[in-house]
Amino acid sequence: MPMTKSGKLRLDNVRVSFPRLFEADENGKYSVSLIIDPSSPDLELAKRYIEKKAKDKWGEKASTKLKQAYASGNVVLRSGDTKDIDKYPEYEGMMTMNAYSKLKPPVYKDGQPVTDPSEIYSGCYCNVVVDFWCQDDANRKGVNGVLGGVMFKKDGERLGGGGNLATAADFDLEDDFEEVI
Repeated sequence: MPMTKSGKLRLDNVRVSFPRLFEADENGKYSVSLIIDPSSPDLELAKRYIEKKAKDKWGEKASTKLKQAYASGNVVLRSGDTKDIDKYPEYEGMMTMNAYSKLKPPVYKDGQPVTDPSEIYSGCYCNVVVDFWCQDDANRKGVNGVLGGVMFKKDGERLGGGGNLATAADFDLEDDFEEVI
Protein backbone atom coordinates (compact mmCIF):
# COMPACT_ATOMS: atom_id res chain seq x y z
CA MET A 1 0.00 0.00 0.00
CA PRO A 2 1.82 3.04 -1.15
CA MET A 3 1.45 6.54 0.13
CA THR A 4 0.47 8.99 -2.56
CA LYS A 5 2.61 12.04 -3.28
CA SER A 6 0.02 14.12 -1.42
CA GLY A 7 0.36 11.99 1.73
CA LYS A 8 -2.82 9.96 1.38
CA LEU A 9 -3.11 6.20 1.54
CA ARG A 10 -3.79 3.96 -1.46
CA LEU A 11 -5.44 0.66 -0.61
CA ASP A 12 -4.71 -1.79 -3.41
CA ASN A 13 -6.99 -4.47 -4.80
CA VAL A 14 -9.84 -4.02 -2.30
CA ARG A 15 -13.38 -5.18 -2.99
CA VAL A 16 -15.92 -2.42 -3.49
CA SER A 17 -19.40 -2.51 -1.99
CA PHE A 18 -22.20 0.05 -2.09
CA PRO A 19 -20.37 2.45 -4.44
CA ARG A 20 -21.95 5.89 -4.66
CA LEU A 21 -19.32 7.55 -6.81
CA PHE A 22 -21.22 9.31 -9.57
CA GLU A 23 -24.16 10.89 -7.77
CA ALA A 24 -24.24 12.21 -4.21
CA ASP A 25 -26.68 10.84 -1.65
CA GLU A 26 -29.41 12.89 0.04
CA ASN A 27 -26.74 14.39 2.35
CA GLY A 28 -24.58 15.52 -0.56
CA LYS A 29 -21.94 12.82 0.00
CA TYR A 30 -20.21 10.36 -2.31
CA SER A 31 -19.17 7.12 -0.66
CA VAL A 32 -17.90 3.57 -0.91
CA SER A 33 -17.60 0.63 1.45
CA LEU A 34 -14.40 -1.38 1.12
CA ILE A 35 -14.01 -5.07 1.94
CA ILE A 36 -10.40 -5.80 2.86
CA ASP A 37 -8.89 -9.25 3.19
CA PRO A 38 -7.33 -9.54 6.67
CA SER A 39 -4.15 -10.97 5.10
CA SER A 40 -3.68 -7.84 2.99
CA PRO A 41 -0.40 -6.04 3.70
CA ASP A 42 -2.40 -2.81 3.37
CA LEU A 43 -4.31 -3.56 6.55
CA GLU A 44 -1.41 -3.17 8.99
CA LEU A 45 -0.27 0.00 7.25
CA ALA A 46 -3.81 1.43 7.41
CA LYS A 47 -3.85 0.77 11.16
CA ARG A 48 -0.51 2.55 11.56
CA TYR A 49 -1.75 5.50 9.51
CA ILE A 50 -4.86 5.74 11.70
CA GLU A 51 -2.58 5.75 14.77
CA LYS A 52 -0.47 8.51 13.22
CA LYS A 53 -3.55 10.66 12.56
CA ALA A 54 -4.69 10.06 16.16
CA LYS A 55 -1.28 11.15 17.51
CA ASP A 56 -1.35 14.24 15.31
CA LYS A 57 -4.77 15.18 16.71
CA TRP A 58 -4.62 14.05 20.34
CA GLY A 59 -0.91 13.89 21.16
CA GLU A 60 -0.22 12.01 24.43
CA LYS A 61 -3.92 11.12 24.76
CA ALA A 62 -3.99 9.35 21.37
CA SER A 63 -3.73 5.80 22.69
CA THR A 64 -6.59 6.26 25.16
CA LYS A 65 -8.80 8.17 22.71
CA LEU A 66 -8.20 5.58 20.00
CA LYS A 67 -9.04 2.68 22.36
CA GLN A 68 -12.29 4.44 23.30
CA ALA A 69 -13.11 5.08 19.64
CA TYR A 70 -12.48 1.43 18.70
CA ALA A 71 -14.58 0.24 21.65
CA SER A 72 -17.52 2.43 20.60
CA GLY A 73 -17.24 1.46 16.92
CA ASN A 74 -16.15 4.95 15.91
CA VAL A 75 -13.07 4.06 13.89
CA VAL A 76 -13.36 3.81 10.12
CA LEU A 77 -11.64 0.41 10.06
CA ARG A 78 -13.68 -2.38 11.64
CA SER A 79 -14.44 -6.06 11.50
CA GLY A 80 -16.78 -7.13 8.73
CA ASP A 81 -18.30 -9.55 11.24
CA THR A 82 -20.17 -6.59 12.74
CA LYS A 83 -22.38 -6.59 9.60
CA ASP A 84 -25.47 -8.77 9.28
CA ILE A 85 -23.63 -11.81 7.88
CA ASP A 86 -26.89 -13.48 6.79
CA LYS A 87 -27.61 -10.47 4.59
CA TYR A 88 -23.99 -9.66 3.64
CA PRO A 89 -22.00 -12.93 3.72
CA GLU A 90 -19.10 -11.40 1.75
CA TYR A 91 -18.13 -9.38 4.86
CA GLU A 92 -17.61 -12.46 7.05
CA GLY A 93 -14.01 -12.77 8.23
CA MET A 94 -13.03 -9.56 6.43
CA MET A 95 -12.25 -6.03 7.52
CA THR A 96 -14.33 -3.14 6.26
CA MET A 97 -13.87 0.58 5.82
CA ASN A 98 -16.33 3.26 4.72
CA ALA A 99 -15.04 6.42 3.08
CA TYR A 100 -16.98 9.57 2.19
CA SER A 101 -16.46 12.83 0.35
CA LYS A 102 -18.51 15.96 -0.25
CA LEU A 103 -16.60 16.35 -3.51
CA LYS A 104 -17.16 14.00 -6.44
CA PRO A 105 -14.18 11.63 -6.41
CA PRO A 106 -12.20 10.90 -9.56
CA VAL A 107 -12.90 7.41 -10.90
CA TYR A 108 -10.57 5.69 -13.41
CA LYS A 109 -10.33 2.50 -15.43
CA ASP A 110 -7.29 1.72 -17.58
CA GLY A 111 -5.98 5.22 -16.84
CA GLN A 112 -9.07 6.89 -18.30
CA PRO A 113 -11.89 8.67 -16.43
CA VAL A 114 -15.01 6.54 -15.95
CA THR A 115 -18.35 8.16 -16.72
CA ASP A 116 -20.54 5.04 -16.80
CA PRO A 117 -21.59 4.12 -13.23
CA SER A 118 -22.09 0.47 -14.20
CA GLU A 119 -18.31 0.04 -14.60
CA ILE A 120 -17.72 0.33 -10.84
CA TYR A 121 -20.11 -2.07 -9.11
CA SER A 122 -20.47 -3.91 -5.81
CA GLY A 123 -18.07 -6.82 -6.05
CA CYS A 124 -15.38 -5.41 -8.35
CA TYR A 125 -11.83 -4.82 -7.13
CA CYS A 126 -10.26 -1.37 -7.09
CA ASN A 127 -7.33 0.65 -5.82
CA VAL A 128 -8.81 3.32 -3.56
CA VAL A 129 -7.18 6.50 -2.23
CA VAL A 130 -8.30 7.40 1.29
CA ASP A 131 -7.29 9.77 4.03
CA PHE A 132 -8.33 9.83 7.67
CA TRP A 133 -9.35 12.58 10.05
CA CYS A 134 -10.06 12.55 13.75
CA GLN A 135 -13.33 13.92 15.03
CA ASP A 136 -13.60 15.05 18.63
CA ASP A 137 -16.78 16.98 19.27
CA ALA A 138 -20.20 16.60 20.89
CA ASN A 139 -21.47 14.49 17.96
CA ARG A 140 -18.72 11.92 17.74
CA LYS A 141 -15.26 11.00 18.91
CA GLY A 142 -13.43 8.81 16.42
CA VAL A 143 -11.55 8.44 13.16
CA ASN A 144 -13.32 8.94 9.82
CA GLY A 145 -12.37 8.02 6.27
CA VAL A 146 -12.22 10.49 3.39
CA LEU A 147 -12.64 9.15 -0.12
CA GLY A 148 -9.98 10.52 -2.45
CA GLY A 149 -10.51 8.49 -5.63
CA VAL A 150 -11.09 5.07 -7.15
CA MET A 151 -9.30 3.12 -9.89
CA PHE A 152 -10.89 -0.05 -11.26
CA LYS A 153 -8.51 -3.01 -10.95
CA LYS A 154 -10.45 -6.14 -11.97
CA ASP A 155 -13.89 -7.68 -12.20
CA GLY A 156 -15.32 -9.71 -9.34
CA GLU A 157 -18.53 -11.54 -8.60
CA ARG A 158 -21.37 -9.04 -8.24
CA LEU A 159 -22.67 -8.62 -4.71
CA GLY A 160 -26.23 -8.22 -3.57
CA GLY A 161 -27.91 -10.39 -6.17
CA GLY A 162 -27.37 -7.83 -8.91
CA GLY A 163 -26.96 -10.66 -11.39
CA ASN A 164 -25.83 -10.13 -14.93
CA LEU A 165 -27.37 -7.78 -17.44
CA ALA A 166 -28.88 -9.11 -20.66
CA THR A 167 -26.59 -9.61 -23.64
CA ALA A 168 -27.56 -9.38 -27.32
CA ALA A 169 -28.01 -13.18 -27.38
CA ASP A 170 -30.69 -12.89 -24.69
CA PHE A 171 -32.93 -11.14 -27.19
CA ASP A 172 -32.84 -14.04 -29.67
CA LEU A 173 -36.09 -15.90 -29.03
CA GLU A 174 -36.86 -19.59 -29.39
CA ASP A 175 -39.35 -20.35 -32.17
CA ASP A 176 -41.82 -22.01 -29.85
CA PHE A 177 -41.68 -20.53 -26.36
CA GLU A 178 -44.25 -23.01 -25.02
CA GLU A 179 -41.92 -25.95 -25.76
CA VAL A 180 -39.04 -24.37 -23.83
CA ILE A 181 -40.95 -24.01 -20.58
